[in-house]
Amino acid sequence: MLDGDPAYNNGVCEDEIQRVLTPLDFVFGASCAQGTDCTDCSQESGGVNARALCTSCPTECIERGLRLGQHEYCLEALYTDPAGSCHAECNNWECGHISCDFNDVVTKCTLEHAMQPEYYQARPANSSLPAGSTNGVVKFMGTNESQALVPVEIKLLKFETDSLMLSEDSGELEMQVKLTLQLRWRDSRLRSAPCKEAFSDMLRLQPANTDKERTMKEDYKAHLWFPHAELGDKQLEYPLDPVSNRKRVLSAQFAFVEGAADANCTGACASDVSWERDVASLTMQVSTALAVTRPQFAFYPFDDQVFSIVFRVADADLYECDSILSLLSTLGDKGEGLLPAQSEWLPTRVVAHQGDLNDNGDLSQCTIRLEVQRNSMIFVIKQILTSVLVVYSGLCALFMSAKDHTGDRAALVLVSALILMVNFQTDLGLGRITYLVWWDVFNLGSLAVLIFVLVIIIVEHRLIEHGDALAAVGMNKAVSTTTVVAIYPIVFIWLLMCGSYRSYSHPVPSVFIVVGLLITIVFTYLWYLRHDMKADNRREECVHKLQRCRKSSGTEFYELIEEAFAAFDVDGSGELDLDEARDLLKAMFSESLDPAAFSDIMLEVRRFASASGDISLPSLLDALAAILKKLDIPISLDSPKPAYQKRERSKRTEASISRVHGFAKALVTPRKSWKEDSSPSIPVTIDVSSTS
Repeated sequence: MLDGDPAYNNGVCEDEIQRVLTPLDFVFGASCAQGTDCTDCSQESGGVNARALCTSCPTECIERGLRLGQHEYCLEALYTDPAGSCHAECNNWECGHISCDFNDVVTKCTLEHAMQPEYYQARPANSSLPAGSTNGVVKFMGTNESQALVPVEIKLLKFETDSLMLSEDSGELEMQVKLTLQLRWRDSRLRSAPCKEAFSDMLRLQPANTDKERTMKEDYKAHLWFPHAELGDKQLEYPLDPVSNRKRVLSAQFAFVEGAADANCTGACASDVSWERDVASLTMQVSTALAVTRPQFAFYPFDDQVFSIVFRVADADLYECDSILSLLSTLGDKGEGLLPAQSEWLPTRVVAHQGDLNDNGDLSQCTIRLEVQRNSMIFVIKQILTSVLVVYSGLCALFMSAKDHTGDRAALVLVSALILMVNFQTDLGLGRITYLVWWDVFNLGSLAVLIFVLVIIIVEHRLIEHGDALAAVGMNKAVSTTTVVAIYPIVFIWLLMCGSYRSYSHPVPSVFIVVGLLITIVFTYLWYLRHDMKADNRREECVHKLQRCRKSSGTEFYELIEEAFAAFDVDGSGELDLDEARDLLKAMFSESLDPAAFSDIMLEVRRFASASGDISLPSLLDALAAILKKLDIPISLDSPKPAYQKRERSKRTEASISRVHGFAKALVTPRKSWKEDSSPSIPVTIDVSSTS
């Protein structure tokens, strides 16, 4: 424009010469700027246009020189240098960084950025109106007139979870994730920033970049305001993670679209900022271990957790986090895609909201809240069911003979208890915890049941030791069944309900165990009383029948003896110990014989007892036959009845029956002496009416 103006084309080279002011001087000052009087100066120098401003360069290049002064002129000779040298005056985005390599460009543009740090590093203005304006004109970004939060749109383009495990060092659940994250914001300062054309290459990150290159590229961000993103507690920066020495940001790409029509931002941002131009974006591929929560394992393996994935951008307003929600909708209704394949966790609900974990409305954060429940099926099969089998193995001790196997019963219970105690030492993979988990409570409950059984075994043993076998057997029959069928199942179901409700004080499991145990205790006590009364009544009935038996047949009398034998065999072992035999014989003879004669009868019975002091039904019959023989009672028997032949008893048993048959007939004739060769006779009076 200047070259060719009559005021300049006067045949005199007036570059940098003071002259009389003209209207053009209000633009260029009091002197003729270098390169503006190109024609006249070129004529003076023999036609060589060495001092002329570039004419083949972009208009922005010329305007830059005129705006900044002659020291920044990109002259035509520099722009078209045949040697292809990089000249500082032309090393700018306006002149296209002509003939300059990447290092030359970065060196020059970062220096210019450093000359105005407050301007470029401050937040981009984001007010919708200019200061003091009421006409509704939208203000361009980059004027730096507002210190409000910067509108930034966060987009989650891809999300993959490789693993989810507990960190032994921190005690936190760590999620190894790979994701693609994009940040978009408006900053009109990039339209004229010195590194405008170089930022794309300066901030491009590739997996092959060295540690030094990564650090250098991260430093480039300091020349302009950039949204610094955090994922959880990890800064998403280019350098290696100082703790794990691993790459957090695998790759990154920066882009600036000048004047592009892009109105994808939705929600509150639409009223805060115009997204129709000057949109910058930084897209990063990230791989990092993300601490999602500090878990509580009080109800392991029925625990549920809340996994929180927090995205934070300092000094930014992330709006409604709608773009994150749109991606989550593609990952399943409950956020299944956020968990690794074959995970032990089952998602129950997923939400995303703006704010922190406490929902305090922090606009610079987006939080993904994933509620999950542990898949406990494997643990139930491998641990819980096997422990239940161990407990029931210990409960089997209740069905062993209290008289003969007290030590074996106690040993079986103690072995089961020791196996359960080993469970306390099992490493559950929960890290260092200082409180009891549900699994510990389950083992304690099982141990309590086994201790209860051990106490019952000891009480039964003491009752037998003190001669109260009937009470011991009654207790065993009542407690053994209710413990196996009711008490332990009630405790087990109560524990499962507590795990399901994640509470030991929830009213449903509390009412269940209280009511269940009360009913069981009452039922057990009533069963014990019924057994005791039934045993007494059965004995009395057998005694009464024997008292009425006079000249009955051998068959009927045998049945009465067999019935009485079963009634006095309180432990159901099929044998009478000496105490039980004494009770039976006392019921039969105590009123017919004096004490001395009864003692001799017991001595005779002892001869037919086993080494352990027990006597079977056939042995008892043999003993009764021997007693009758010594009483000189003649034995005249009929043949055994066919009913007994059908029982297929041994010859010895049938002979014993025949002898007892003779005993039944002889009872009607009282005898006076107990026949012994070496001792005087003992008077004996037997009355069938008193026989029991």
